[in-house]
Amino acid sequence: MPFSLKGTEKPKPPIPYVIGWKFTAYSHIPPPPTPMTYDCSSHASFRHEREQTDPVELCLRHPPLPGGCRSDEGDTGNTTSVELQIRGILRAGNKHSAQLVFVDVLRAAVDDDQHYPGLGGLAGTKGQGQRLVAKFYDPLYVDDEGGFLDAFSIADRHYTHETRTYIELADLQGKSIPRYYGSFSVDICVGSSLSSSCSVAAVASSSSSSLSSRRTTKMTRPVRFILIEYLPGTTMMNADPAAYSQQTRQHIMKAVVDFDTAIYARNIMNADLHPRNIILVDGQESQDSNAPPHLVFIDFGFAIFGRTWDGSDERRPHKMFSGIYISPLLLWHESRRSRFDFEEWVDWNWQRWLNAEYKHTASSITKEMRKTYLH
Repeated sequence: MPFSLKGTEKPKPPIPYVIGWKFTAYSHIPPPPTPMTYDCSSHASFRHEREQTDPVELCLRHPPLPGGCRSDEGDTGNTTSVELQIRGILRAGNKHSAQLVFVDVLRAAVDDDQHYPGLGGLAGTKGQGQRLVAKFYDPLYVDDEGGFLDAFSIADRHYTHETRTYIELADLQGKSIPRYYGSFSVDICVGSSLSSSCSVAAVASSSSSSLSSRRTTKMTRPVRFILIEYLPGTTMMNADPAAYSQQTRQHIMKAVVDFDTAIYARNIMNADLHPRNIILVDGQESQDSNAPPHLVFIDFGFAIFGRTWDGSDERRPHKMFSGIYISPLLLWHESRRSRFDFEEWVDWNWQRWLNAEYKHTASSITKEMRKTYLH
């Protein structure tokens, strides 16, 4: 029987991610990706704590994983900072795994070209008015299914796995994934949704009596986020497959298969490869109205670094042929159901098409590979 905590939801403060919010954030170097598990279900002790505790107080007790950051982890000597202002909403509100907003870069001071190579181009006057997407991993507004899931583990996992993916796939930025401008941390006032400078009075205005004078020395809570390129377009989930010819849809599916195969060769599995996370980008350079759309892949919070969920391939690299190219003839074989989420886009004999399209990779397949991937 599914776990439920119906009726135990406590009130949360207003969403701070609103149009007009101006704030300063500091660079944050993420810790290594958290261990991947099949779920993020919470423990009984945590569920009890959640029932008894104000949501904001819970965030203060369970801050995000540490890393390198000036604002709330201590001065590491890195002075990279950005001043941003929210100009539009992509997806924000309660019960979302992440908050997505358009931001204007008002100021960018970069002192770390190694971790923020893209941000350097936005520094000073060159950065004025540059619009990007900010993705906040805020556990306060994650849908934890009434306490069944651990929102803090979810936020940490998505943040650490997504940042690592963008770094690992740096050469694909601006091509098949968005340009990545770095990871940051912002301190959000616990008592006021639109102020980055907090006061004792602001803390006292919180809805929870637990945030009393004893908590006046802790007036903010840190939230991690990333900045990425905004790409106008439509996700495959929102697009109408019937609007595209079969030839174009085959081009689209080949791009999906090629991307998945390419990152798998680098020991990265995208466990959330889904039409909702693939953008058909607007504004093609080609003047041909029949030109196939360009695909960009987003949302890597479920990326797995290795070839098994539990990381056992790192202990047995020969078992999954770690670091070795695996043909789409195996990865996307119809018996593996890899195309399950793309059924609406495919109205042709999948296996016959796959065999013809990737015939040139057949010589790379060994008997051991076939036994492992088609068992």
